[in-house]
Amino acid sequence: MQRAVPSSGTRRARALLFLAIVILAGKSSGAPAWNFDVVGYVASALALSHPDRGATQLHTDTYRVLAAVAPADAYSAIVTSSDYRRALHTNAEFLSTQIPFYQCKLGYVALVALLGQLGMNLARATYFISAVSYVALGALAFIWFSRYVPSVMAFCLCLLFVLAPPVRRLAGYSTPDLLSAFLMALASLVAIELRGFRSSVAISLLACAVRPDNLVFASVLLGWFAFHGVASPGRTQIAVALGVLVATCWFVNAATHAYDWGVLAKHTFVERLYEPARMNERIVPRQYFEAFVRGLRTRQLTSLLVLGALSLGALYLAKRVPAAPSNSAARRILVVAWVGIVAHYVGFPLLDSRFFVYSYLLIAVAATALIVAAKGKVPGTSEPALR
Repeated sequence: MQRAVPSSGTRRARALLFLAIVILAGKSSGAPAWNFDVVGYVASALALSHPDRGATQLHTDTYRVLAAVAPADAYSAIVTSSDYRRALHTNAEFLSTQIPFYQCKLGYVALVALLGQLGMNLARATYFISAVSYVALGALAFIWFSRYVPSVMAFCLCLLFVLAPPVRRLAGYSTPDLLSAFLMALASLVAIELRGFRSSVAISLLACAVRPDNLVFASVLLGWFAFHGVASPGRTQIAVALGVLVATCWFVNAATHAYDWGVLAKHTFVERLYEPARMNERIVPRQYFEAFVRGLRTRQLTSLLVLGALSLGALYLAKRVPAAPSNSAARRILVVAWVGIVAHYVGFPLLDSRFFVYSYLLIAVAATALIVAAKGKVPGTSEPALR
C-alpha cells in the first residue's frame, strides 16, 4: 500500500503533538508522584548492579538515593505513612524480602541500573523512563490513528488518549507500566498493520522481560496470527513462539528468584508480606475469590464499562457496511483487547488502569477503524489499512 506524501498540515500536526507530549512528559518527570514503588525499583537496581552488596548496605544505599532527590514531605510519606512502609524503612531484612517482587521486571530494572551507571540518580531514572515512554507511546498512538483519520483528527484523538487520567498519571510514576504499554502496542502495530510475525514476537519478548505478566497479552496477540487467515504463519511457528515467550518469562523469574504466583497474589490482593518467615505464604481459593469479587466493585470498573460501550457502539455503526475490508480486522483487534483484559484479570484480579493502557489504545484504534469503515476509505490511501 502506498501512502501519500505528508502535507504541511500533517507535518504541523505531528510537530504540535510531539511538542505537547514532550511538555507534558517533562512536567511529570520534573514533578513526579513519588509513589512507593520507587523504593523497590531503586533497591532492585542496586542489587542488580552490586550483587555482592549485603542487606544492610543495600538498605542504607536505597534510602540514601531517595533522600538525595525526594522532597522532604514525599520522603516522609515514603518511609512513615503506613506500618508496611515503616517496617521496610527500619529493617534491612524486611526490605530484602521485597526485592523479588520488583526485580522480576528484569528488563526495566536493568534499564534503571544502566542509567544509574551513566550517572543518573536511580530514583530519577525510574521517572525518566516513564516520561520517555509516555512520549514514545503518544507518538505511536498518533501514527496508528493517522492510518484511519486525517492528521488533525488523529492529533485530537491522540491528545485525548495521552491526557486520559489512566495514561497521564503514569508519566509521573516510578513503574514499568508505560514502557510495557509502549512495547505491547508496538508489537500489536507490527503484527496487525505490517503482518510482521517475527518482529512482533521479538518485541513481545522485550515486553515480557519488562513485565512478565505481559505473557497474557502476548499470548492473546499470537491468536491474531492463528486466526487472521491472511499471510498467517503455521501453527508450528505460533507454538514455537508461544514456547519462547513462556521460556523467557520462566528464565526471568528463575534468574531473579521471583516468588511464585501464590505468594505474589497473597501479597498483592490479601495483605502485605514482608517478614522473612512469612514469605512462603500463598493465597488460598477463598481469598482469591474474595479478591476477584472485590476487584469488580471498584471505581476502576467504570472505565472498562465506558470502553465496552464504545466498542459496542462502533460495532453497531460498522454494520452499515458489513463487507468493508477493515471491519473483520478491527473486530479482531477488539477481541485481542478484551480477551487480554479478561485473561489478565483472571490471573491478577485487580482492575488497576495501569495494567490496561495497552488495551485501551487497542480499543480506541479499533473503534476508530470501525467508525471510519462506516463512512469510507482511509485518508491518504487507495484502500483501507486493515484487511
